[in-house]
Amino acid sequence: MPWYALFVQTGEEEKVEKLIEKKFDQSIQCLNPKRIVPEKRQGVITKSTKLLFPGYLFLKLELTKKIYYELLDIPKVYYMVKYGRDKKDSSLSYFSSIPDNEINWLLTLINKNDTLIFSDVLINGEDIIVLSGPLVGLESKIKKIKLIREREEHQ
Repeated sequence: MPWYALFVQTGEEEKVEKLIEKKFDQSIQCLNPKRIVPEKRQGVITKSTKLLFPGYLFLKLELTKKIYYELLDIPKVYYMVKYGRDKKDSSLSYFSSIPDNEINWLLTLINKNDTLIFSDVLINGEDIIVLSGPLVGLESKIKKIKLIREREEHQ
């Protein structure tokens, strides 16, 4: 089944997700990816959970016009996102699916709770070795590492 992106009111993602699950039972799989973010408050580092894509839900379903309009009737839903070059082509439908390679990349990085967790890395000069976490084996794709202490200094 293909994946689609649904644009919803920011801050209402979880409410919309629950409404979709209630209305469609198990016929639609919702994905609302999150990330763990270290924050330093009053000298204490805590971990908080933030949305990875605020204002968006990812849906896995066989999308028909009927389901499309039922989704748009849900409060706080704005529209289905058109992907890539399709977004400028008005001759196509009002929605387009996300290519498998794009969504699979995201799915490999999140855990079963839809959360992106930290990877433990070892930096030796220019070399990066991922010791654990979702980036194991993906060292060649890493372009930049933001160390936790850099984030702490910006707080």
